[in-house]
Amino acid sequence: MVAPHESEINLDAYARLTVALARAGAKRDAVLEANGLDETRWQAIDDGWQERLSDAMNEITDAQPVPPFLDQFSHAMDRAQSDEAETMTLDRFVMATRAVRAGGNVEKALARLGLTMDEYLTANRYFLQKMAKDDELAASFQRALG
Repeated sequence: MVAPHESEINLDAYARLTVALARAGAKRDAVLEANGLDETRWQAIDDGWQERLSDAMNEITDAQPVPPFLDQFSHAMDRAQSDEAETMTLDRFVMATRAVRAGGNVEKALARLGLTMDEYLTANRYFLQKMAKDDELAASFQRALG
């Protein structure tokens, strides 16, 4: 059975958002909003995943020092903290790209979306590399841009 928090956000997305929120500082609300969440909804999701982590910790034995879920979580966090982690959703990247293409002061346009130039450039590099290998992603991006 899939728990409600797992149907809403998978383990990799949870790890990425956990890392993003840890790095967000005062921009925490903007990060949550960019991911379609508010603090209340995030807390419910976080509580669900934390409960699952706690349950996995209780599975530690001499015969199984690292239960499978803890291993999966560890790898998800490693991916989230790596340079290859998706820095934002494709929809968010499309919004940011539209703002950049609209002209004017790019940094101000990105700031209105709660993004810095560095965050946008990191996402740009990430998605360009992904689209170079994934024609469907590239086509989806082009369709979304209009």
